Amino acid sequence: KLFEEKGAEFGALLDEAEEWLWGEDAYKADAVAAKREAVLEKAKELVPEYFEAVEKEKKATEAELEAEAAAAAATAGDDDDEQREDRIHADTRKLKFADRFRLVEKNKAEGTELFKGGNIHHAAKRYKDALGHASKLREYDLPPDQAVQAKKIKVDLHVNMALCWSKLDNADQALKSAEAALDLDPDHAKALYRRAALYEKTSKYDEAKKDLKKVLKANEADKAALALMKRVDTQLARQKAKSAKMAKKMFG
Repeated sequence: KLFEEKGAEFGALLDEAEEWLWGEDAYKADAVAAKREAVLEKAKELVPEYFEAVEKEKKATEAELEAEAAAAAATAGDDDDEQREDRIHADTRKLKFADRFRLVEKNKAEGTELFKGGNIHHAAKRYKDALGHASKLREYDLPPDQAVQAKKIKVDLHVNMALCWSKLDNADQALKSAEAALDLDPDHAKALYRRAALYEKTSKYDEAKKDLKKVLKANEADKAALALMKRVDTQLARQKAKSAKMAKKMFG
């Protein structure tokens, strides 16, 4: 409703920003960042109530995700006794691999169900709990088959956390999660794609293209990667055209 009331002003703001993208400065990363901030500040002036609410929710979300698992469990009304016990004792129990891995899988499955239901906030909590349990599975202490299992589920959880952070509009944390996955598995397609998508959002098109090449090398028919590559190539071509135009003006 707030945006509808300011529809004309927002339309003019976005039209001006789009026009600027075709200008000579739009190929410069620092200029793009400055322009993005200027547009954002103008938008905040138009609907301050909306951005105040978004910022408040973002801070609340970050605070909750950084809280201890026991505190998170205490605030989750739909948790049963077993789930609360899992969180409270996550750092003290010495469990066999099968038992600890079961807790990782349980929390991961719960997170996925919450995510599918649109409850991103609590999905992130479950994935964080799963990672807490998974951190107790140290690959160097495990036989090869169990080490592989532990590493794989850790990577999957970091990728899931990256997606949650992206949905919660926290690109910095999303990038950290994607890179945590890639630290464990440098060729993981989903982690590479997730990082490429984040690079696109921050106008790091060369870095995005590098990641997407790896994804498409493994699967040249990956539709999501192909679509993202198309967008990235379009932006790179636009940058190149602007650079050529500027060079022509400068040197004739």
